[in-house]
Amino acid sequence: MSIPFSIGKIIDIATSKTPINDLFGLTITQFYIALGGIICLGSLCNFGRVFLLRVVGERVAALLRARLYEKTIRQDATFYDSNRHGEIISRLSNDTTIAAKSITQNVSDGLRAIVSGIAGFGMMAYVSLPLTMLMSIIVPPLGILGVFYGRYVRKLSKRTQRALGELTKVSEERLGNIRTAQSFNGEIQEVHRYNKKIRDLFDLGRKEGLANAFFFSGSGLAGNTTVLMVLAVGGSMVSSGSITIGQLSSFLLYTIYAGSSISGLSSFYSDLMKGVGAASRIFELFDRQPTIKTTSMSLWRTS
Repeated sequence: MSIPFSIGKIIDIATSKTPINDLFGLTITQFYIALGGIICLGSLCNFGRVFLLRVVGERVAALLRARLYEKTIRQDATFYDSNRHGEIISRLSNDTTIAAKSITQNVSDGLRAIVSGIAGFGMMAYVSLPLTMLMSIIVPPLGILGVFYGRYVRKLSKRTQRALGELTKVSEERLGNIRTAQSFNGEIQEVHRYNKKIRDLFDLGRKEGLANAFFFSGSGLAGNTTVLMVLAVGGSMVSSGSITIGQLSSFLLYTIYAGSSISGLSSFYSDLMKGVGAASRIFELFDRQPTIKTTSMSLWRTS
């Protein structure tokens, strides 16, 4: 977040009529070296963040799968009569992956977007408070739109996971009894049945794609329109001497940072809602108590 501010200072030095030999108490060469060191340190921290969170996410997914499988094995025959194998397999594979990603990588990206957004808007206010007030017009509408978008995506995600489970169930059942289907010449009928499940899943994906298109295109349009307004007002302020060219450049860069943070928060909220939908399906099975008690056991060890 220090890069846009530094770029503005460099532009002011380059366009200044009087020579400037130091910046923040450092020579120009020392300043470039310090800025390069900050960039390298940030890259190293980002490497550690991505790697560690991926490992944590895999461990969470493994733990969920082990506990969920143990819970499934303990269920009575009534459970297996009302829940097909494909549906259970979908929860063990797809739902656990989505839930694990939602509480690891997704939470990290959301926190990063929050910190970047706060820092970005803070630096924008420090550079130019009038331009920041103009820029803040876009934030409340996007926030409200993001809430409705996230709720809609959560419902779609739950339906999509259920439809994917149905698809897995149909394929698992029919392929497991392929000899019976072939003996009655039912191959074409089974293909039509499977294709119907594919169409249902495709329709849900198309609805989610349409929602994504409306949300991100609308937010992008609002953001670009606001940038044009900032350019128009900021250009007149540079002409009047209220701000320098470097300050306007810094402000525009922070605008991009803040806009990316808002977009990241929207993605974070929608992915979080997907995780909530997947987790609800997982905990439905976790919370179910079998009518017949089995031998107590614990198959998972964290060693």
